[in-house]
Amino acid sequence: MIEDPLRRRDDELVEQCVKTVGQILSNYQAALHLLEEAAAGGFGETVPPALGFEVLRRAARDVFAPVLDACARVSPGLDDLVRESIGSADDPPPPAHALRDVVVAERQRLAVTHSRLITRQAGLMKVARQSDTAALVSAARRLQELESGSHSAGALFNVLVERWKDAR
Repeated sequence: MIEDPLRRRDDELVEQCVKTVGQILSNYQAALHLLEEAAAGGFGETVPPALGFEVLRRAARDVFAPVLDACARVSPGLDDLVRESIGSADDPPPPAHALRDVVVAERQRLAVTHSRLITRQAGLMKVARQSDTAALVSAARRLQELESGSHSAGALFNVLVERWKDAR
């Protein structure tokens, strides 16, 4: 059976979107790692762990809401994985006594989501066969804009630092 070239293009667009979401997750983890290093130097130790946890949850919502919006029609299931990245205010704070512990717990939580994204990539591409090409192109462009601009590791680190400054 000969594969439809248009379908192959759609599959490639879905793959590109999934990889870009993965890169945004990596960028956010890198920003959290930089925040962890800053915490080791004493930055933000005046923020209680419960408040620190909520600051990170709000930051995650702000970071991943535009990603969720951009990938909503890419592939069924991709939006669920991005929603996991946002987290929930109902999640209990980690048993932390310092900013560094809260940040490490958040990095680990995102690492689990990133791992799920990688393991589900092939499945996400399979279920995207009914995707609209125009929507895929739009999503791919928007995700790339986010990844190279406001969602680069440096930009996300700056957002996190500002959140911590506001919380102190």
